[in-house]
Amino acid sequence: MSQTGARQSRYHLGRVLLVAVPMALVSIGWLASAKESAEPAKTRAPRFNPEEVLTIDLGTIQAYASALHFDSVLGAADSQLVDFRFDQGHVNQRTGSPSRIEPELGAAYLTQNELADGRIVARVRSHTVYDRQGIGPWWSYLWVDQRGPGKSWRSVLIPSEALRTRVISTVQLHEHQLGYPTNCPQGASCARFTSKGPCYACGQSGWCTGPKKPPQDR
Repeated sequence: MSQTGARQSRYHLGRVLLVAVPMALVSIGWLASAKESAEPAKTRAPRFNPEEVLTIDLGTIQAYASALHFDSVLGAADSQLVDFRFDQGHVNQRTGSPSRIEPELGAAYLTQNELADGRIVARVRSHTVYDRQGIGPWWSYLWVDQRGPGKSWRSVLIPSEALRTRVISTVQLHEHQLGYPTNCPQGASCARFTSKGPCYACGQSGWCTGPKKPPQDR
């Protein structure tokens, strides 16, 4: 090969490398970004002390809730006629009021220890005011932790409406295999109203279901 031909070959090789290397780096960066975006984001922890959830001011709770992401799409969320008069709410086509429950997007990915420390995992509202339950035409946030009697699981329903009482209830933490919420992909954050009460994603362990007995006011 002549010297001119060799120089041209090296020139073309250099141009190929100048194009190929940046494209390879872009591809690697895109794959890393895609992998990162595919990894679920857990429900973030509050900036306040979780042990103070019963007494912390409402403004602090609302600031925390506003930083969360609730899934409003039906299928993840649920909208039904729900009666809250005697418990945390059960589906009743005759006496129920139009109600809605939405899960926090990252609730299904929490570890049991993270959930035990305390997180808002869903929010609920109804067209009708139920004073004792703290539910009405405003969002009420469902906080779950493991600070009940004897370190039992409990929920704290926190109305976003000022002057409403926070309501403490026991919750049952169970596995996905019990058969509800229905039509929810394994591992996804969903929330449902059922005949047994609200059922919503509670970490990697499964679901939380509210009790049928009346909740206890703070």
